[in-house]
This record gives sequence, C-alpha cells and structure tokens, in this order.
Amino acid sequence: MAMKVPGGLLPAVLLVLAGCSDYVDVPVSYQKQPIKVAKCKPIVNYQGTSFKTSGVEIPIPQLGGNTKVGEVSLTPETLNTLYKEVAILDALRLQYCDARLAAAQVSLAAFQAANNRMLDQEEKIANLALSTTQGEAQAQKALDTITNAPAPKPDPTTQKVDNTAVAAAKQQAQQVTSPGAPNAGAPAPSPTPSAVAPPLPPPVAAVVKTVSTSKLLKAARSKPPRKAPTPAMHH
Repeated sequence: MAMKVPGGLLPAVLLVLAGCSDYVDVPVSYQKQPIKVAKCKPIVNYQGTSFKTSGVEIPIPQLGGNTKVGEVSLTPETLNTLYKEVAILDALRLQYCDARLAAAQVSLAAFQAANNRMLDQEEKIANLALSTTQGEAQAQKALDTITNAPAPKPDPTTQKVDNTAVAAAKQQAQQVTSPGAPNAGAPAPSPTPSAVAPPLPPPVAAVVKTVSTSKLLKAARSKPPRKAPTPAMHH
C-alpha cells in the first residue's frame, strides 16, 4: 500500500511509491548524494471497450462495452461518467508523477507536494474502480465526491504544481489528438515505465481535450477517500 513521505526528513534515498517501478537518480542542491525517484508507471490499462485498474475491469458503454462489472449491473450513464473521471484523474496522475523529477531538484517540500498529489489521484482512481463492484448507489456516491463536491480552495503548498499538471495535461491532450499524431484517437497498450511520465494514452487525451481547465483543477484538488471500498464478494 502506498504511503505518503513523512515530512521533516531528508533521506539520501527516497523510495517512492505505488504506481511506480525502478528508479532514476536526481541530482539535488541540498545534499551531496542524488536522490532516487521511482519511475512513472501506468496504473490504468485501456482496452478499447473497457479499462482495467485496481484489479477491476470496467466496461465503457459509449465505446461499445456492456453494462456489467462482474455480476453487478450499472447504468450506462454511470459507467460512462466514471470512465471520464478516471481518465481525467489518470492524466493528472501522470503529470504529477512527471513533475516530481523537477520538484526533487528544488526541495524536499516541492517533491512531497507533487508526490502526494500523485498519490491522491491514485487513491481516487482506486475508489472509483472498486465502487463499481458494490453497485449503482456506491458508484454514484464515489462519483459525487469528485463531480458534485464544492470546489476546494487552492492549497498554497500545491497550487503551483496543480497549475503545472493541468497545463501539461491539456497540452499533451492536444498533441496526442492532433491529426498528425501517431494512433490519434485509437486505444494504445500501456507503455513501459520510464524516467518521465509516458504520453497520455489516446483515449485519455480524447477526454482531457474536451474538459475545461477549471474542471481539471477541481478534479485534481478533490479530496481522496479515507479508505477505498472493498470489492464486493459474489458467491
């Protein structure tokens, strides 16, 4: 389970976190040794008419998927909205993951701000995915925490990285969906972990391109749940 880096520590090696694999050395000005930052790794696998994350495969009715998660039936509207919100959070997560590299060179606090934001998006993605295994009401409740909650006030410690992540997501979405982009608009396999965040998958870019900057910021700043729901067991 991913844990947020505790404040007040300046270890020679920062071992970071869920959603990442392998490490890259980042030179820093505040100590002699570089720190090791985990490389970015996708956590959502887009498969054309469905996507899979946190061990749950979720259909996308608007792309030809059905309306069942395992044996649980949900409305097409709920599943389509959930897909859109997961795509937004996934795009933001990748940008925060990327932002950690530059932030680590500035200060430990800057690194933690980007890293904790990345983990927030992961928690929200897991909560949305797992909520679908518990039925329509639980899925709607999970969506409400992001789509209908009041817009959180900007946090001075994360405002800069929030703005950077949102701007980068919009820019990448435009690039990926442009007519000359390779495989524009087509599903893509999950990329291998790299030192920086991989490009937005085309399905994600297609969603982010249509979303306003204010909605992206609201999604980025929405509070993660205290605990993601446990998958429902069906006998």
